Amino acid sequence: MGELLTNQGTNENAECRYSSHLALRELEQWLLHNGLSELISLRNRFARKLGYRNYFDYKVNKTEQMTPEQLFAILDRFEEQTREANLRSLQQLVEEKGPETLEPWNIRFASGGDVTRQLDPYFPFAESLDRWVNSFKRLHIGFRGAQMNLDLLVRKGKYENGFMHGPVPPFVDQGKWIPARINFTSLAKPDQVGSGASGLNTLFHEGGHAAHFSNIVQNSPCFSQEFPPTSMAYAETQSMFCDSLLDDADWLKRYAKNSAGESVPDTLIQESIQARQPMRAFNDRHILLVPYFEFQLYQWDDAQCTPEAMTQLARDIELKILGVSGSPRPTLAIPHLLSMESACSYQGYLLALMAVEQTRAFFLKRDGYLTDNPAIGPDLAEHYWRPGNSVTHDETLRSLTGEGFNPDYLAKVCNQTVEEAWREAQKTIELAAIRPQPTANFDLDVTLRVVDGDEQLADNLQGDEAMCRTFSNAINARLKSV
Repeated sequence: MGELLTNQGTNENAECRYSSHLALRELEQWLLHNGLSELISLRNRFARKLGYRNYFDYKVNKTEQMTPEQLFAILDRFEEQTREANLRSLQQLVEEKGPETLEPWNIRFASGGDVTRQLDPYFPFAESLDRWVNSFKRLHIGFRGAQMNLDLLVRKGKYENGFMHGPVPPFVDQGKWIPARINFTSLAKPDQVGSGASGLNTLFHEGGHAAHFSNIVQNSPCFSQEFPPTSMAYAETQSMFCDSLLDDADWLKRYAKNSAGESVPDTLIQESIQARQPMRAFNDRHILLVPYFEFQLYQWDDAQCTPEAMTQLARDIELKILGVSGSPRPTLAIPHLLSMESACSYQGYLLALMAVEQTRAFFLKRDGYLTDNPAIGPDLAEHYWRPGNSVTHDETLRSLTGEGFNPDYLAKVCNQTVEEAWREAQKTIELAAIRPQPTANFDLDVTLRVVDGDEQLADNLQGDEAMCRTFSNAINARLKSV
């Protein structure tokens, strides 16, 4: 499926893009004719036995501790607030490149802007560990004595997704602190263009998960494990907040440097904004497709769930939400609909994005900046991490920001024009230039091992600086041997 989506977004031949989209539509039909309706019926029977209206009702209550009505009060508000920005971006595409750009197989290609190659020299993978460690130190994000293994490089047979897992959840055992044991993985290929940036993103994302699950301080491990009632949106908020910093102009100016020690030029930061901002509303609204589809689908009687009716429901919602005749990634070709664990949970990604922007707005209003802000780590630890799943995601937001889920902050970001986003970035750069950078001397309080399968590349037993230097040398040695 990944190859089909990549081809649809990058192939210059429209017929080839169309063939990929047709294959995705055929995948939808295969699912519809091979048991999806029966699966929905069984899930609904299961949920009703537990006292819920349907499986969607059960899952939202279980994973996000809210009713579907509470959820859609949030989602509907976001949809209404970003509708105009989405239509504006589509109209701009038509004016610049013609009406055919709005065909589902053309829209990703037509709107694609990428500065990955130009940015690549400023993100050498060999320096990624050092940048992550020092950035977290200046944020005062610690790990309360955790042991962590980082398996960062791609290799044959390795699971093809970055993730974090905590085999030993932390807790207070009758007054004694039991620290976490955590593993996380990424798929960096150091000789590949863009691998440095994507590898660093994984360090910040999975490192955010690791910080969260290292800092839960309750009297039982049930509060610090990764599964329900731990909310997916709650968990993703922590990781996505950390990786959001990598797009901030002041972070880029301070940390993203080439081999000569030169910072990313302003013009390249501006081009990066020009590449991603125009379709921001479209991209975030795309997440809405799944909860709007599943919410209606799981309310249907079994007799209504025919392949034709489900297909039409998907197309109708795609038109309503995206404003085009079909999604570039057809709704029924999104794999989250299939497994019992991920079904009726996709809205968690959008709730997390909302919480991230709400959290960012709180710190920006109070402190004026995010990059290297030493108040961030302690505040996240106290208000978001410490309680674990003993409280709801909404309660953690209220504890820090003073308000529950508020989609307005994400909508504001989605609605920005390129010019507005660039002016904001310029202001961030100017303020960072007159703000001294603190020394990275905070104790992360973690035992780190960087491995490649069974091979250890570096550890921090002799200090973080020595670990980062050893890791850099190991990566550069591999690059020379390629």
